[in-house]
Amino acid sequence: MSLSGKPLNLLLALIGIFSLLALYPLPLCVSRLIYRAESAFAAGDYRAAAGAYRLLADGLSGTSWPLTGLIEAEALAGHYSEAIRLSYLAAERFGWWPGLRRLLADAYIAQGRPELAIPHVQSPAYDIYLGWHLWGPALAELRDAVGRGEDGEALCTLAVLEAVDAPGDARRSLESALGVSGCRDVAAALLDVLDADSSGYPAIALVLMEHGRWDVAIWAWDRAIEAADGGDATFWAYRGLCRERSGLDGLPDVTRGLILAPDEPLAWYALGICRRDRGDTDGALEAFSQACVLDPANPAYPVELGSTYRQVGRLDLAALWLRAGFSLAPDSIGFRRVLAAFYAEEGYALDGEGMAFVRESASLYPDDAGLRASLGLALLKRGDYSGAVTELERALELDPGSARAAYYLGMAREAIGATDGAADAYRLALSLDPEGPYGDAASLALERMGLSR
Repeated sequence: MSLSGKPLNLLLALIGIFSLLALYPLPLCVSRLIYRAESAFAAGDYRAAAGAYRLLADGLSGTSWPLTGLIEAEALAGHYSEAIRLSYLAAERFGWWPGLRRLLADAYIAQGRPELAIPHVQSPAYDIYLGWHLWGPALAELRDAVGRGEDGEALCTLAVLEAVDAPGDARRSLESALGVSGCRDVAAALLDVLDADSSGYPAIALVLMEHGRWDVAIWAWDRAIEAADGGDATFWAYRGLCRERSGLDGLPDVTRGLILAPDEPLAWYALGICRRDRGDTDGALEAFSQACVLDPANPAYPVELGSTYRQVGRLDLAALWLRAGFSLAPDSIGFRRVLAAFYAEEGYALDGEGMAFVRESASLYPDDAGLRASLGLALLKRGDYSGAVTELERALELDPGSARAAYYLGMAREAIGATDGAADAYRLALSLDPEGPYGDAASLALERMGLSR
């Protein structure tokens, strides 16, 4: 958690408070203060929110939630010393709890004293530095951790950071990381880039993006931008995408890229991602369309356009653009998975082209769990329940960690009356994706069946 928005525990506490108001009404003045604090928080007026929470904390001194709200509001207003003082006051009154320690740690880091944050968090010290993009301290802590023989993740992270910090000296760490589970692919790809020695930081950044190392990729793009004297529009667009994927605001970077090069298709594509992330689907459709016009040969642009049309329920246009994207890269299994999932999940054209495409895809790639799961779902929607069970069980064998396959398997087993087997599949989906869409759907299915989670 960082000082960028309201913490979940505080939000849940406030939801609970508002729910109780109907049964146990608070005095009108307290209700108004709660409303004032929440409204100010939502509007980003953290000074006003802090004022309201301070009055609530004074009036409701026997409960901790107003003080928690005050601490975060003060920190978001930039009053880090006050947030730190109030954190210790809250601990004195109510004892320490994990959320309070996290708030205190965030305030210390924002104040520029990360070493004081470390005793208040459960994560390794280098995780704290990484979360705040303090690369130098993170490298130092990682080197110490690797020297102490800590787990392979520390070695993997160190190797990735060293590839950005000093590419010429990173080979030894990257070669060691080849033996770390989950790190081999990114380490091998970075070694290939170092061997080629042709594109420097942009090539390193693209590898990091491909392997989901979004935070470190931001640093690599920083280096690339610095080397290019800040003038390459695509670098800014990529940096904005990485910030978006890291949960940060990438729009300013993307906008800067468009200012530098208004006809750069990648910048329009990145703008579409940013707009869609903010719920502006009309703006996203416009940006993706512009990217397609500027670069009609790039399959990613029509695929994102089609995905956005799918999001707004225009399935005819979604199918058109997803097929267009796939036709530009028919050998891409990734784009094939996207189109197959669309046909299966939307039940689109399963009496014709949709089912034919899904069957063909699973036949071409019989060991691909995602395509097998899509075929299983398509069969389920066509009423072939036993065939669906067979395909989905095979998908789960191929990828035991697929919550998607597990959830659809639960649906298929339930359709044939195998209640116990369905419950097992739903529980597996829930365990694999406890806070995601498949876990949520599995939880509702178990509740509907009257079974425990």
